[in-house]
Amino acid sequence: MYVFTIVVLLGLAAAAVCAVTDRFLVRIPEIRTGLLLVLGIAFAWAADFNVFALWAMPLREYWMEIGATGLIIGGIGLVSYEVVAYVGTLMRKIHDEALSIEKTEQLRLAS
Repeated sequence: MYVFTIVVLLGLAAAAVCAVTDRFLVRIPEIRTGLLLVLGIAFAWAADFNVFALWAMPLREYWMEIGATGLIIGGIGLVSYEVVAYVGTLMRKIHDEALSIEKTEQLRLAS
């Protein structure tokens, strides 16, 4: 259970780093996906974190285990990034952001 929690937290950390860098990069989903996968692999390598050894499911080579762990971390980061974006969209819809902009900017006058 602790291993799963660590993987999820590392995925959230990768999503947070990607959200910070997303401001400076072009908003292309392919760049975000690649960046999250590279960040996941970098986090797994830097922490020397291997879920396959901890769950007693060894792969052929050790570097494959670290790489696959990084891909899992990056995938969780991608999912969490999209969930946060979806919740933000729902919040804007609930608060009817378009109506509030029309009222404050007086864009639409009643006829």
